[in-house]
Amino acid sequence: MSGDTNEDVLSEAKEAKEAKEAKEAKEAKEANDIAIAVCRMPLDFQNGDQTPSELLRRSGYVARRSGITAETLVDCLSGHPDMIRAWTTWSGDKRADKGWYLEGLVVGYYEGGVRHTPMTFDDRIRACAEFVLREVESIAEASGS
Repeated sequence: MSGDTNEDVLSEAKEAKEAKEAKEAKEAKEANDIAIAVCRMPLDFQNGDQTPSELLRRSGYVARRSGITAETLVDCLSGHPDMIRAWTTWSGDKRADKGWYLEGLVVGYYEGGVRHTPMTFDDRIRACAEFVLREVESIAEASGS
């Protein structure tokens, strides 16, 4: 390093910064692509022959679950009332003795005929995003992912 000039050091710092920014942009795009695939799951389920577990695995969620947040899903669901309706229908159509539910602005867990931990949100998009995050995590756990 003693032979490095200030220009060399600055150039290396600039390259490192650009590489970091490119990596962050790539990760953000991947998270967005996964969020879109996750948000589309009930639509794809209605139109195809794949199980929820298969759709979730195909989305990339399982491998990158820590990068998908409720905020990521809010961004994805905003402007897509069709996806919100599809998730609301998904919740209402579930025939399980336990699981997450979405009813209007309320998200909670149903088990043994009792509704547990209901959470009320200020808007439908946030409520849906919170439900989706919990629902897909439940699907991932049930499928051993």
